[in-house]
Amino acid sequence: MFCGGCTGSTAGGMKVARVVLLTKVVRREFRRIVQRRGIFTVRLGESPVDETAVRGLLNLVHLALIVNFCACLILTALGLDVLTSISAVAASMFNVGPGLHNVGPYDNYGALPQSAKWVLSFCMLAGRLEFYSLLVLIAPDFWKK
Repeated sequence: MFCGGCTGSTAGGMKVARVVLLTKVVRREFRRIVQRRGIFTVRLGESPVDETAVRGLLNLVHLALIVNFCACLILTALGLDVLTSISAVAASMFNVGPGLHNVGPYDNYGALPQSAKWVLSFCMLAGRLEFYSLLVLIAPDFWKK
């Protein structure tokens, strides 16, 4: 559910190029642990990736995980079971269709409390707009620069 379509597509989830880049960044960090004085460059294809792009990717992944975790906690606090909460948030945030258990293929979101539907609607917007639009709510000064 977390890995979506190709770069430039309208599919939900993290784009495949970002997942590939993330694995290369993780591999670079493990190499840095072993060889502390080594200089390693992250490359996509033949071209090196700028460190600001790497930081932007890591910020996007962190923001996605934080929103996912907080939404799961809110849904669980509203009385949903853990499996339904996790799968409903993942299905809403990454636009993949049905979840598991109470929001599975045989059920729908109609039985959820109204506040849970608002949380899931926020997750849908955050996932489609790739989380950076949330910075308007969190830090409006970000867009003034």
